[in-house]
Amino acid sequence: MRVTLEPSGGDSWQMSVDDDGPGIPAENMADIFKRFYSQRPVDETFGQHSGLGLAIAKQIVEGHGGAILAQNRAEGGGISGARLIVRLRRDA
Repeated sequence: MRVTLEPSGGDSWQMSVDDDGPGIPAENMADIFKRFYSQRPVDETFGQHSGLGLAIAKQIVEGHGGAILAQNRAEGGGISGARLIVRLRRDA
């Protein structure tokens, strides 16, 4: 996992969190910020993931006038992981 923080435009900061996992399935991209959404591995029992983390993160970021989005990282012709991007004003 890698975390980067850099200026983004005149009065904003952008933080990116990259992982090296399987990425986010395209059909689930719109759902990952919904409360209680979870993409569990087949062999994992229920109750290991609450599906609240990204929903809470979105509420906090948007409450401070920012934006949060997710995308897949592409390298070498395939998906090499996921990236979450948070943008906040410097004065937030």
